[in-house]
Amino acid sequence: NTVSTANGSGHGGGIYLEAEKNTTLQVLGCTVYSNMAHYGNGGGVYMSGEGGVCQIKSNAAGRTTEIGGAANKGNKATSSAPGTTAGQNTGNGGGIGIFIKGRIEMQGGTVSYNTADTSGGGIAVNGSTMEFTDGTVTNNAALYGGGISLTNSGDPTTIADQSLKNPPALTPAWGMVFTNGTVTYNLADIGGGICISNNSTMKLDGGKVNTNYAATKSGSSYSSTNNQNGGGIDDGSKTGH
Repeated sequence: NTVSTANGSGHGGGIYLEAEKNTTLQVLGCTVYSNMAHYGNGGGVYMSGEGGVCQIKSNAAGRTTEIGGAANKGNKATSSAPGTTAGQNTGNGGGIGIFIKGRIEMQGGTVSYNTADTSGGGIAVNGSTMEFTDGTVTNNAALYGGGISLTNSGDPTTIADQSLKNPPALTPAWGMVFTNGTVTYNLADIGGGICISNNSTMKLDGGKVNTNYAATKSGSSYSSTNNQNGGGIDDGSKTGH
């Protein structure tokens, strides 16, 4: 199944869902490409609301999901006010924009060649938790978080109570649990691979965040294989965003 060549006037150029509690959006074995959220969020896929789950997975036949997929097939989220703070206003989530009080589960699949004017060229998560397992986020671009932007996600006050030796199950403490995924060849001004802001939290348990590029000086960098400060991961500790 494919979702393509749709131009949304607001959020969700390809797929849009305003979720209630216990709602599940499943994108299974689909290709979502060449969509635009004009002055909105979620160029390919957008979900917002008071609860719910977004699942990005393979289908029963084993076909993986692709959000974007080629240089001329990427999704895009544009902003009415370019250059604003990560996760605010519009232009967030070129491929996927998740703005629910719930969670997103990505198990496999590829998010590639998507762009966002503000944050999360591949994926923007705001206020949700995310479980990222074995997927690939590559060749995306944004101002903040070329690959992934994580904003207002997780509870840093409870991190001290969580053991890093526990299994990588998502708990209320962690905004994102990243397990064996790949984030590579993404571009941003700040946080080329992943940008974490506004008290968000992230747990790394395997995987690769490398060969990303941050064009300007940013916060803490945790990957020596990425270019410039925050080329791999920017936690916002010095920039105030």
